[in-house]
Amino acid sequence: MAVNWYFDIRESEYGWIKPENTVNVDKGGIMAGFGLDSLVIGTVTADGRLLKPGIIFKGKELQQQWFIDKLRGIADWYYITSDNGWTDNHIAVEWLKEVYLPQTQPADESDARLIILDGHGSHVSDEWMATCFLNNVYCCYLPAHCSHGLQPLDNGVFNVSKAAYRKELQKLASLTDSAPVDKVNFIKAYAKAREVGMTKKNILSGWRVTGNWPISRQKALIHPEIQPDKKETTPGSDGHRDAQVDSDNTPKTSRHIRDLGKNKSPSTRRRYSVISKGFEAQESKIASLSTRIASLEEEVGRLSRGKKRKAIPNPNKRFMTLAEALVTGETISEANEAIEEADAIEDVIEVGGMEEVESSNSEEEELGVVRTHAGREVKIPRKY
Repeated sequence: MAVNWYFDIRESEYGWIKPENTVNVDKGGIMAGFGLDSLVIGTVTADGRLLKPGIIFKGKELQQQWFIDKLRGIADWYYITSDNGWTDNHIAVEWLKEVYLPQTQPADESDARLIILDGHGSHVSDEWMATCFLNNVYCCYLPAHCSHGLQPLDNGVFNVSKAAYRKELQKLASLTDSAPVDKVNFIKAYAKAREVGMTKKNILSGWRVTGNWPISRQKALIHPEIQPDKKETTPGSDGHRDAQVDSDNTPKTSRHIRDLGKNKSPSTRRRYSVISKGFEAQESKIASLSTRIASLEEEVGRLSRGKKRKAIPNPNKRFMTLAEALVTGETISEANEAIEEADAIEDVIEVGGMEEVESSNSEEEELGVVRTHAGREVKIPRKY
C-alpha cells in the first residue's frame, strides 16, 4: 500500500529531523472575485508556525513598484504573476529561495530541514532538487492520490481559511456596492481569513490527524481518505443503510461530498475529491454573485427612493407665456419663472390626445390679438 511505503520513508529516513524544521507546503486556489483568480502557496511547520504565503496572480506582470509596495503594506507576503495563474519551475525555485530558505533557517546551521509536498512537476525539477540538497533540505514526496489524507494543510487549515474568506468576500461586496474584488481588497479579505483559519491549533491538528507529527502510521491508515475498501455487505446490513443514506441525502457542502467517498476505493475517493473542489469553487462564485445582486438591488432601491419624478412641461402653456412676454417686453427668464410658479391652465389643449376643455362660448372673448414686428398676428390670453 502506498501509505505504508510513504511512512517507511518518513520514519526511517526523515524521522530524526526536528518538528520545527519540518514543513508541509501546498497550493490552494482562491476565487478572488470576478475575473481575478489567485493561487496561494501555503506553508506550515510541524510545531505550529505559519510561514509567509506566496500569492500568484494571473497576468503578465504585477504593475508598478508602488502597487507592490501597497500590497506589502497590507500584508508582507510574496507576490508574483504567471501567465496562467499557476506555478511553474521558475516560480517554485524562486519561492524556495526567497521565502522558504530565509524563513526556516535553523538556529543550528548543521540541522537538516524537511519539506513534505506533492509530486507536482515544479517540485521535481533538477534545479529544485539541487537547490534543496545544497541547502541541507530533504524532500519527502506524498504518494499519488493520497495527498488529501496526508497533507496537513488539506486537513482543516485550508478548508477553514476558505470558509472564512467567503464570509469576508460577502462583507466586502456589501460595503463596496459589489465592485469586482481587486487585488488590494483580495489581500485584505484573505489576510483576515488567515487569522481565522490558520491558527496554531488548526495547524497542529492537521499534522496530528494525518500522522505526520507525531509520526503515526496508524493515524494515517484510519483517515477517511486513506481507508481501504470495506467488504461487500448483504442487503439489509449496515452497509446497505449507509448506501441509502449516501443516495437519499443531498450533500449541502463540500465536506459532505468528501464524506460520501469514505470507505470507498482510492479511485472513487479521488473522484469525490475532484467534485468537492469544484463544489467549493462554485460556492465561492455563488457567494460573490449573491452579494453582488443584493448590493445592486439595494442601490437601485436607494436611487429610486431619492430620485424626484421629472416634471413634464406643458409646451402649449410655455409657448403662450413666452409670446406674451415678448409682446409686453419681459425677459425670457422672467417668463420661465412664471411658468414654473403658475398652475396649469385648464382651457389650454393638453399634449397627448387629451380632450379640449371649453370654458367660454366665444374665442374673441377669450383671446386678445397683438401684432409682432413682422406684422404677424398673435393671439394671447386676456387678463381679467
